[in-house]
Amino acid sequence: MSEAPKPVPGIHEPALMTRIARELATETFSPEQVLVRYNIEQADLDAIAANPFFQRVLADYTKEWQSLASTQKRVAASALMALEENLPVLADRMGSRASGLADAVAAAKLFKELGGIAAPAPQNHAQQGGGFAIRIDFGSHKVSLQSEQAKQIDAEPLPALENNPDVSV
Repeated sequence: MSEAPKPVPGIHEPALMTRIARELATETFSPEQVLVRYNIEQADLDAIAANPFFQRVLADYTKEWQSLASTQKRVAASALMALEENLPVLADRMGSRASGLADAVAAAKLFKELGGIAAPAPQNHAQQGGGFAIRIDFGSHKVSLQSEQAKQIDAEPLPALENNPDVSV
């Protein structure tokens, strides 16, 4: 039989109240689950809920969570919260010889990708036939040169160069 979790000391500490507010706002845990998770009584949760700091944090997290417009953003937010909460665990595992480093790194990469913070894929920004713009600002005098499409260069050599021994065509 497993032991009951130990009561959380300093239940009114800002970091802990912030975590509880985030868990409630994102519906990660219900109030009943929070009671069990932190081994606190309903009276403790009521006291936390009456705290002005907790109320502001809960309102901010709720507003932020409900403003996310798409499922992808919610999944990314959940992944980032999981990554944030488990960074100490991953850091411990990465330094531990008891578990494989590759597994810990793979988990970190998964959370990172789900959170949308993966390195961007390299892209080729060169475009065929693309335009260009040059803008120079001399204070009160501005110069601008723009071209929407580059001029095509003829592949035919100039007739005068065909007979010139110094030029290979």
